Amino acid sequence: MARRVMQLLSPKVFNVDDKEGWEIRDKREECSSEYKPMIHDPLNGAVLWFSHYPEGYWKPEHKHNCAHGIYVIDGELKMGDAIYKPETFIWNPAGYPCGHGAAPGKDCRFLFVANRPFDIEFLDQPVAGSEALRELLQKDNQLKAYPVFGNESWIEKEEPIGCRFFVKPLLVDRETGMTVEYVRFPPDFERPAHRYSCAYGLYIIRGRLLTSFGVCVKGDFIWFPSRYISERFRTDDEDCLALLISSRQYNVEMM
Repeated sequence: MARRVMQLLSPKVFNVDDKEGWEIRDKREECSSEYKPMIHDPLNGAVLWFSHYPEGYWKPEHKHNCAHGIYVIDGELKMGDAIYKPETFIWNPAGYPCGHGAAPGKDCRFLFVANRPFDIEFLDQPVAGSEALRELLQKDNQLKAYPVFGNESWIEKEEPIGCRFFVKPLLVDRETGMTVEYVRFPPDFERPAHRYSCAYGLYIIRGRLLTSFGVCVKGDFIWFPSRYISERFRTDDEDCLALLISSRQYNVEMM
């Protein structure tokens, strides 16, 4: 039975390089995938974990009952015929059929997030080019990829107290309101005591974030429970770049 992190009462930090907590998820004759369960929140439905695909691993064509996303940490992820490099977030709509695995020659690690509990259905026959796939595409229900340094511009925001930071919105899930965006906090950014209106997580891509419960660095994923009051939240002398995932659309309330 896989371990689960349920509704948290205080923030918790997970690191992708920490060897503890990894489990076999999909055992195959060729090689097996591993995952590190982090969040399975019964109140907001969010499911998050780290995953590792070894070189040569391939999961045959399948689909999930809910929307889910993958942020590529290192290595390269192959989905269908496409290859996605690190620092890319890929969003899969519910029911989208696809096979995926590690690209040739490299292991791949990624952060997995689902908007609610999910199941998996393996497909007996590939649907590429079929009427079912064409119907999905006609509904604008396509897989979408968002590189952190793509052409989209950053939006400058300002706190009520005058602290500037930058956001690159990726998506808002139609079903649950789950919000995914890149955020960039400039050097010496400081946010006073505050709370978010819902549970949310930050995966640190670059830089350091100084919080009331420790210093978070590259490879850390921090999950904040709904309406938790953060008393310390600042950067040092360099940018901090992160992927933000919230359980629904949110607002920030200064205390």
